[in-house]
Amino acid sequence: MRYEEIREIFELRGDELWRKARVDTMGRRYKKKLVENTGANSDGYSQVRVNDRIEKYHRVVKCLALKQDLPPGIEVDHEDGNRTNNSPDNLRLVTTRENQHNTHKHRAGKKVGVYFHKAGGKWVAQIQINGKHYYLGLYDTELEAHEAYLKAFALIQWYPTEYHRLITGEDLRAAAKAETTMSLKKLKKTLDKRIELWYTTATV
Repeated sequence: MRYEEIREIFELRGDELWRKARVDTMGRRYKKKLVENTGANSDGYSQVRVNDRIEKYHRVVKCLALKQDLPPGIEVDHEDGNRTNNSPDNLRLVTTRENQHNTHKHRAGKKVGVYFHKAGGKWVAQIQINGKHYYLGLYDTELEAHEAYLKAFALIQWYPTEYHRLITGEDLRAAAKAETTMSLKKLKKTLDKRIELWYTTATV
């Protein structure tokens, strides 16, 4: 989902999704309008029209809240299990596999990619790639650890599965500590060069 497309049509006002005022191709004017969050879909999700297609309401909200594209291959999950609670704070990014695996776990309020280290009194962030766990650091709160996980996860989702083995633990920890989207993209550029070099060498 492209952020630039979504922001042209919608805006967030707190937890509410609003369709912006517009003029259609026939010159007809439409005022700003609150988008209903009714959960009217057969599976309990709210939906919204985006140009010529239908998107899930909560994905549009998360895209606007992040102010960036939603990476391909990921889903937006409701932390409390309530599909009509589309507050940005209740929405988190997960893979399809993680979404299925955590169907019961996250309903209890536990966040993906973290656990509490009792001996150290800190939250540990970690991520799994191809069956291997990578340590992302220690954090004071569960939310901070989860945010670190999400940044490392975003880095992974930029690349096809066959390139995941080229991403190192150092890359993932650097992504987890990235303070801005810009610094995360800068890290991606460095990784792009490494992957390009590997691909060129491998195909010679």
